[in-house]
Amino acid sequence: MRTLRRIGLLGMAGVVLTAFAAPVAHADSAETFSATGTARALHISVLGQDATFGVTDGTIGAPLTAVANAAGQLLQPATLSKVSLSSDNSSAADPTNGRQRCALPQLPAPLGNLLDLSVACSLAKADITKGLPDATSTAGVATVNVNAQSLLSGVLGNTPLGQLKLGDTVQQVTDALQPVLDQISNATKQTPVQLDPSTTITQLLDSLTTQQTLALSLGNSTSTLGTVANTLTSASQALGGELKVLPIAALDNTPLADIKVGSSKTTATYDRTKGAGSASFDPALVTVDLAPVLGLPANLTHLSVAPGQTITILQGTPLESTITVADGSTETAGKSAKAVADGVSIQLFKGLSSLLPTGSAGTLSTAAASPSAAVVIELAHAESAVTGNPATVSTPANPAVPNPPEVKSLAFTGTSPWLPVGGVVLLAGFVGARRLRRRLTA
Repeated sequence: MRTLRRIGLLGMAGVVLTAFAAPVAHADSAETFSATGTARALHISVLGQDATFGVTDGTIGAPLTAVANAAGQLLQPATLSKVSLSSDNSSAADPTNGRQRCALPQLPAPLGNLLDLSVACSLAKADITKGLPDATSTAGVATVNVNAQSLLSGVLGNTPLGQLKLGDTVQQVTDALQPVLDQISNATKQTPVQLDPSTTITQLLDSLTTQQTLALSLGNSTSTLGTVANTLTSASQALGGELKVLPIAALDNTPLADIKVGSSKTTATYDRTKGAGSASFDPALVTVDLAPVLGLPANLTHLSVAPGQTITILQGTPLESTITVADGSTETAGKSAKAVADGVSIQLFKGLSSLLPTGSAGTLSTAAASPSAAVVIELAHAESAVTGNPATVSTPANPAVPNPPEVKSLAFTGTSPWLPVGGVVLLAGFVGARRLRRRLTA
């Protein structure tokens, strides 16, 4: 029985050894994936001079990568934050205390004389935990003011309305503005100002009782990239802001036009198990409220601008402005997906961009000759993208299975079970011979 039991155990061992001896599956290539995101709160151009604020971007992926960048003001080192990781179970933040880094923006002349900005701030954070990377960046600038006294002083301020090149006659320009001035005069109990072609821009602004061209408040832009289990996500958002055109101090700072820009959002997601990407976007919406002093019908004082639409306000005046709300888009191609929510473009004071003939004296004249508007503002732009390749695994088409090992008898090391049997046989033979001998001698 022991021998049979040993043979059975050896057979089972052979099966186990055969299983381990079979070819082991291996990965032809490791998994790769990546997500990127970017958002921009504000790009502003004043008479051809540019500045960009509230910019964020980030990247995460495999091989292990987690990068986050933020800029309160682009190209201003004091407002930059950035972190980069490439090893597992690591984390970093810039600033290291986890609070936003803030500094006063720096603007070159003449832009520095035109814009009044509060602090610009940024924050970047990243971590990689158990092979799952995450990155977040936030940036923005609190407020932006453009002072009419600086923008339109000197050469520009002394320009008569009669030199405006709006495609309309001077009489139409002054007729469009005169009711506005009359309404303001009635509200402030001042003597009405009568416009004529010789009225200068400075006199016009004095009549509007304002020294500020526009006031802009902004939200932050944010790029958030994360990996949770088998899902990779990139989400970007620019919160937009509020733009007040020509706030009138005599009317409790009521602006002639109040433009509110909603947030733009994009999201892209990659399923690491299925190897498939998807994307979506939510474009910014814009509302425009015009001051009652403009004398417009009630149904024209509150306007909504949907994605893909363009409207023009204060048309035919030096303050003519155009608002364009771009739409968004998505691109999906199997493993990759991308979403873009285009920003809102606001072209302010289009009549002032051609105030002066080319070659006129003044530091602002050359810049003023080229742009389509005196002030161009672009708000709330966001992008998100993901892609990846699952790991590939292969095995041989017909794996060779080796023959089970031959079972051999083991060396004898114990008591043989046949010895008792042999003893019984010998004893029986002795007893039988003895009885036979007695019978023969009887």
